[in-house]
Amino acid sequence: MGIFRSEDMTLYQIAIPKDDAWDVMNQLGNLNLVHFIDLNRGEQPFNLPYANQIKRCEETERRIMYILNECKHLKVKIQKPKSIKSFLEALSAVKNAKNKASNLLFEEIEHDVRDKEKFVIEQTEKLREMNESFLTMLDYEKVLENVSIVLPQIQGGQVRSSMHGGIVLEEQKSTSINNIEKAPLLDNDNVYIAHIAGTIEVEEKSRLKKLLFRATRGKALTFFQDFEVRTPDGKHKTKTVYIVVFQEGRQLRDRIVRICDSFMGQRFDLPPMGTIDQKIDEVKRNILESKNLTETSKKYLKTYLTQINQISHAEGDQQLHHENISSLEVYKWFVSKEKNLYHALNNMRQGQTTYIGYFWSPSLEEREIRDVLSNYPTTDFQRFENHSITPPTYIKSNEFTYTFQEIVNTYGIPMYKEVNPAVFAIVTFPFLFGVMFGDVGHGGLLLIAGILMCLFNDQIQRTSLADMGQIRHLILLMGIFAFYNGFIYNEFFAIPLELDKSCYSEEISVLSTSVNSTDPLRVRNVPADYGYEKLSHRCVYTFGVDSRWAQSTNMLAYTNKLKMKISVIIAVLQMSMGIIMKGLNSLYFKRSIDFFFEFIPQIIFLIALFGWMDILIIAKWAYPQNVDQDYLVPGSGVPPGTWDLEYEYGGFNATQLSPPVITTMIDIFLGGASNSTSVQGNKDGETFTYDKTKYYYVLESQKGASIALVLIAIAMVPLMLCVKPLVMRHRIKNAHHNHAAHVDVHTESVQYDKGLEDSKAQNKNQVYTQISEILENMGSGKEHHDIGEIFIHQLIETIEFVLGGVSNTASYLRLWALSLAHSQLAAVFLENILTIAYKIDNVGTGGVAFWACFLGFFTFTFGVLMCMDTLECFLHTLRLHWVEFQNKFYKGTGYKFVPFSFETVLREEMKRP
Repeated sequence: MGIFRSEDMTLYQIAIPKDDAWDVMNQLGNLNLVHFIDLNRGEQPFNLPYANQIKRCEETERRIMYILNECKHLKVKIQKPKSIKSFLEALSAVKNAKNKASNLLFEEIEHDVRDKEKFVIEQTEKLREMNESFLTMLDYEKVLENVSIVLPQIQGGQVRSSMHGGIVLEEQKSTSINNIEKAPLLDNDNVYIAHIAGTIEVEEKSRLKKLLFRATRGKALTFFQDFEVRTPDGKHKTKTVYIVVFQEGRQLRDRIVRICDSFMGQRFDLPPMGTIDQKIDEVKRNILESKNLTETSKKYLKTYLTQINQISHAEGDQQLHHENISSLEVYKWFVSKEKNLYHALNNMRQGQTTYIGYFWSPSLEEREIRDVLSNYPTTDFQRFENHSITPPTYIKSNEFTYTFQEIVNTYGIPMYKEVNPAVFAIVTFPFLFGVMFGDVGHGGLLLIAGILMCLFNDQIQRTSLADMGQIRHLILLMGIFAFYNGFIYNEFFAIPLELDKSCYSEEISVLSTSVNSTDPLRVRNVPADYGYEKLSHRCVYTFGVDSRWAQSTNMLAYTNKLKMKISVIIAVLQMSMGIIMKGLNSLYFKRSIDFFFEFIPQIIFLIALFGWMDILIIAKWAYPQNVDQDYLVPGSGVPPGTWDLEYEYGGFNATQLSPPVITTMIDIFLGGASNSTSVQGNKDGETFTYDKTKYYYVLESQKGASIALVLIAIAMVPLMLCVKPLVMRHRIKNAHHNHAAHVDVHTESVQYDKGLEDSKAQNKNQVYTQISEILENMGSGKEHHDIGEIFIHQLIETIEFVLGGVSNTASYLRLWALSLAHSQLAAVFLENILTIAYKIDNVGTGGVAFWACFLGFFTFTFGVLMCMDTLECFLHTLRLHWVEFQNKFYKGTGYKFVPFSFETVLREEMKRP
């Protein structure tokens, strides 16, 4: 069926011996044609047949990712396969190197990865210990340096606490102080002081001060000095050295030690005062040795990781060797492929010696599946017919149609054999976008972007913008239609284009010379710069809107009316197309009730009201009504067909217009399509009544046709509302004593080869029972509703359609509103920015102001119109398709055909960073 409806699908049954399960599934995964039904739904994951193998695959993936992360940390180059073909070539090289069959390759890779992970963990743990030792020695060095500065200053000085928690020194006699040798504090020979030093985080400095002050009751002095250390990985980190000076005492010392250790920092034992300098030199030597040892270990680990990422190539694999594909990436891709295979096997029901499964496949591809399975004669494969399971939806797409299909699928997957809205979205989506975004300049920029994306798609796929390449055709079509509609609107960055000679003359004409002065007609709102031409010499502009309208004072009113009416015409056309698709669905599914009592009444209702409104709009353009047909009055920029004429009758003024469509439609319902009203007048003291004509009819017999169409539209409502529920009620009564149609799977005749073991037959009942549950879970059983539910449902459908006829038509006015907003924003940027540049440039800036303002103009144009407004128009176009168009016929309650495919898994791996 192509893209219009989904492909024909067939349900197949397959029975695979356990010994051939891996090989058969491997072949089916390469075909990309089978969609398995899960026969084990509801089972706990750990009870599935291949739950253990899947767990092993996931554990192997975790190990590979750990090694790859270490490779990235050490800047080891990792080369992913550039395509599926290159992966298969690399995998073949791995098989040859390990000399293992495909079904045994996973176990070999699992053991290999486990051993490599163990070695990498050991090496990284040693590096971590070296780094910690290195950082500890750096801290120790800073502590010693600060102690060597602070303690000599304390010697012979009076020590007191500063308000900031540091120390202040005053001259006293020299006293030796350290943590081993005890010295008398101040002048008392019986009091000794000691000190503790270490490092903590900078953020903990204030908290440590407060805790020490409270714990010692102010009897401890603290010294803090921030320092910066560079870690082995090149990062900078700020820490703080602390030194606590206190009166020696076991309880006080223990209290201070516990507090300092609680901050998860480093506390160091200090050497005697006379050996501090030697200790500093020793620590510096240890730091240098530790640094060299760490660098050597890193180089060794990096070399090891580089070696294990290389594939052992055969002599003929020169091209593969040139690509330098990482073996770990090949392992990772293979494990993902293997895990996908086991997930597919878990969809099947396990017997003693066989696996029995059911899968969907396109009917046209049956021969290809049989050709593959013919290599496994013990595998039973046949059609499973006489069922009521709803098939999945399979719509073939290519690079061009993919984006439009995804737009539809985001709303809902089409039902099996339902009309696919993506067929129409290919044209209507970019066209409606172009109606809102119409501008030659902006559409041209979008068109250029689309062309460049199509031409350089291969280069884009190698960048982080690879996903943008999928919408390149959509961008191209949006640019084409926006460019085209820009010519229709005659706008180039809000500047009109002189595409042809204007239909309006700039010469000044005098009305009195052309019209008899006794004629009661007189023209109003006549501009001073426009003349008049005879109707017999009617001028039609070649393409789009006449460029002279841009100079008119009421140009905005004219373009608003024009775009508004175009929006209504497009609305009726697209909604009619949606209703027609509903009729085609009814015919295809042989639902005669829906065709005769939903489709026909709905299309008649829409055409009778809104289609008639479109006819009046077009007729008004084609046959402009004027009292005097001799003269064409292009005054005030009013387009042909809407001239405002005023005449006098009995001393009263009355307006005679070409028929306003909105007023006409309202009068059809409220006034019976009458175009006159009774008014009273007074002339020469006498009162009289006369009929005031509000407007002229556009078409002959317009009044009668309007009334007839309204009556027909009203008559369609009870047909939509009542007939279908009554027919359904009659059918339910006739089927009341009969069982609902269903599939008796136990009577399904399944033929097995005589060579198969009897254990297969013993598992039939289990499979059939599972199929019965699937039919129930998938809603294949026929649902029964009472007449009340059916009537309420039909009432909701009818009200939604009738009210939606008005609201959906009005919703299409967003085409006019977005086009107006786009045009006016472009005009504002053009006038307010470039006009200012022109005025400033007259002062004599040498063109600098002009180019500066032009840069601002381009920035606003790109940011607001090309980015924000493009997204806004895209979202409104999306809403028109999802809500106003698709709701006429599209259910979107199907489920997608998801084939068991290795290609899909490998492409996902290719996209991963």
